[in-house]
Amino acid sequence: MPYIVVSRNEGIVYKRIVKNNKTKNKVSLVSDNPQYQPYTVNVEDIVELWQAQSVISKVTQQQRWDMDSLANMVNTLQNQVSSLKKKMN
Repeated sequence: MPYIVVSRNEGIVYKRIVKNNKTKNKVSLVSDNPQYQPYTVNVEDIVELWQAQSVISKVTQQQRWDMDSLANMVNTLQNQVSSLKKKMN
């Protein structure tokens, strides 16, 4: 579950919280964005936690597709078009 985390050292961030089973006074903060690596913070450094209910984001970023994904999508579309043509005839 995502949270808005207000901490003394990191400020305000949007992260998922993963509890550390080895040490109870630390948690890992994990971003939904794969460009940001997870990091660990001390529980006592967290000032506030707000559970995020929804996120509004811009749709300006294009999703990157690998060639296999694109080929599969094209094949699927071709099969669907062929199926529709058969139904129409």
